[in-house]
Amino acid sequence: MLELISKAKKAVISFNTSKIELIYFYNKRTIIREGLKLGDTEIRPKPLVKWLGIFLDFKLTFKQHIKIKISKAKTAFYLIKRLGNTQKGLSL
Repeated sequence: MLELISKAKKAVISFNTSKIELIYFYNKRTIIREGLKLGDTEIRPKPLVKWLGIFLDFKLTFKQHIKIKISKAKTAFYLIKRLGNTQKGLSL
């Protein structure tokens, strides 16, 4: 990691450390709470990370991803349903 930072400084590249996320993938019951230190910033692991539109959890079960996508689909369905009755207009 330090090698990456030194090469980035030589190439005048900066990293936005607020956008860096860390997740450990494992199938044991114990949770890894150790983080990484990147320069002056310590990055703590998260239980859920969004990457390329997919929500990944630490066991790669995709249960949280499915819950989130179903919730968004229900919201879209109810909004379309509410707009569907255009003869009466929208109700409060």
